[in-house]
Amino acid sequence: MTFVDRLIVHRTSEQVHVRCPAKVNLFLKVLGKRSDGYHEIQTVMQTVTLFDELKVLKKTSGVSLLCWGEDVKESPENNLVFKAANLFLNRVHIRGGVRLELKKNIPIAAGLGGGSSDAACCLLALNELFGRSLPIGELKSLATQLGSDVPFFIEGGAALCTGRGEIVKLLRPAPQFGGILLVPKTSLKTTDMYASLKPEDFHDPDLEPTLRAIESGDLSRLSSALFNSFQRVALQKVPELVDLKSRLERVGSLAVVLSGSGPTLLGIFPGASEAEAALSRLTHEELAKTRFASTVTPF
Repeated sequence: MTFVDRLIVHRTSEQVHVRCPAKVNLFLKVLGKRSDGYHEIQTVMQTVTLFDELKVLKKTSGVSLLCWGEDVKESPENNLVFKAANLFLNRVHIRGGVRLELKKNIPIAAGLGGGSSDAACCLLALNELFGRSLPIGELKSLATQLGSDVPFFIEGGAALCTGRGEIVKLLRPAPQFGGILLVPKTSLKTTDMYASLKPEDFHDPDLEPTLRAIESGDLSRLSSALFNSFQRVALQKVPELVDLKSRLERVGSLAVVLSGSGPTLLGIFPGASEAEAALSRLTHEELAKTRFASTVTPF
């Protein structure tokens, strides 16, 4: 079973309904600024069981988007899903059009990759709807034009992403874990987070312990190797994150790490039952948006 097969909820000759998974960063190291203005990074990303829902339906012409749910503010034309659909249709020279229906469940601008996942899954869904006209390599090429994180979601699972994030090397599945995602109300801009990094933030732990922990399937080793270059800055900019981190630790989290450039915190637990039990203790408190998420693998 391929990754896209795992994501498809319903499929006919006229429409495809897919789930678009969020991601978490198990390791994220910023190496420095490049000559093109982007930052060179090393990151290990993992898809998790928090999903947006996307339906792609054939219509006579054009692209339309209906989007609702989690904090939707931008106009349809600025949505990556809308851009992905136009990019795909122009690439394969299809005369017809599509209607996109997107339900947002993944918090927006939270370091969870919801917009990138939606764009990638739109490409995957369109490829299914129109007879798998493009191979994976070409889908990844289109994904790269949409954003740095988009190529990762074409195949999902666990992957090492380098460059500005667009160079994707698939890894063996990460050890299964249960996770709690805490999303504070305060937002963080990625550009501000990069600008706030100091020289010492570019000389942080080595990637190898994280890769070895994944290779060995050892969750304890992986938990001790979690890292994010932005965590120091995020804890300074959003003081409530310090409290949220402590609360996750008090309910039994093996480790807590920032996802992406924040502000979401991921608490790692040995399994789904442990995470769900801890989540029930947290949801009684007005802390932040709370979500349960476990790993999603491509097979």
